[in-house]
Amino acid sequence: MVFCNLVISRAARFTPLLKNPKLDTFYYVELLGISVGGTLVRGILASLFQLDRTGNGGVIINSGTSVTQLTRPAYEALRVAFRVGAAHLKRAPEYSLFDTCFDLSGMTQVKVPTVVFEVPMCHFQPGITKFRWMIRELTTSLSSGR
Repeated sequence: MVFCNLVISRAARFTPLLKNPKLDTFYYVELLGISVGGTLVRGILASLFQLDRTGNGGVIINSGTSVTQLTRPAYEALRVAFRVGAAHLKRAPEYSLFDTCFDLSGMTQVKVPTVVFEVPMCHFQPGITKFRWMIRELTTSLSSGR
């Protein structure tokens, strides 16, 4: 989807949007997998995200929410991979629906593993702005979507 008559970079990549016969008010994409720190997460299979012929399943692209929700098996695999990649950070207690939290007090720079959603023909890397609202008293979290 492109809005306006803008000049598009040659480096730009696109992925097709999918139609859901059951619910036509959202945009869907095919999600092939998720990588953390440059490595595909084991246990996250494309089949976990497939939109079937009857309109069940699928991956909705929604810019109006701050939390990304995944199926339980996909989330648990992502959480393990992210925690391994962030093992150098001090853990903090869970906060509300966030079960992977870190105490960042006293830190001036923080390195966390890059999370990339692998879609056909390109990769979507959520920006740090998705995490800014989660920072509370120098604690940041990864949500389980509970």
